[in-house]
Amino acid sequence: MNKKAVDYSLIMLFIVIVAVPVLYSRMTAKIEDTKQVMGEEQAMLLRMPYDKEDTINFVEKSAQLALPGILAELEKTIPGQPCEGIYDTIKSTFNKHLDNYIKSFNQRSYTKIPENNYEIYIEGNNIHAIAVLPVKKLIAKPGTELNSIGTMWFAPSFTITPDPAQYQRALTAIEAKKQACATI
Repeated sequence: MNKKAVDYSLIMLFIVIVAVPVLYSRMTAKIEDTKQVMGEEQAMLLRMPYDKEDTINFVEKSAQLALPGILAELEKTIPGQPCEGIYDTIKSTFNKHLDNYIKSFNQRSYTKIPENNYEIYIEGNNIHAIAVLPVKKLIAKPGTELNSIGTMWFAPSFTITPDPAQYQRALTAIEAKKQACATI
């Protein structure tokens, strides 16, 4: 056999037996070092949209629960209001009733929803509540709010559809007051 062929065979044997396992172990060690697992901070960031929606749903459901009281109070108070204060009466009545729920939420949560924060727009059978100030939510593990990794700001605006009978009575009182003011 040729001397060069023997030398080549020995070199190839060395490469296959020694070098390939060494290279393989070094490459897998580097891959293991670069692998990243999802940590608590990433989990908090992924949870934030759901926390935001929970807060918006709370405010919307609170408004739906407060709406019968709001409409009943408007039906009683609107006829005695001055002409230029109709919208302010509607807005303050809505915010006053909703603030009872918001105060309860703020006492139990690190997320603070601003009080007296909603502008009201009535369109057909829908009541749109638009938040004036945003909600500030710290991004942190529960119980470790002092070690937050950031802040999320959002405005919990929503639309509710009231009970048609009660809504119509309140709307009739508002329209009657508007007509009375228009004739003055």
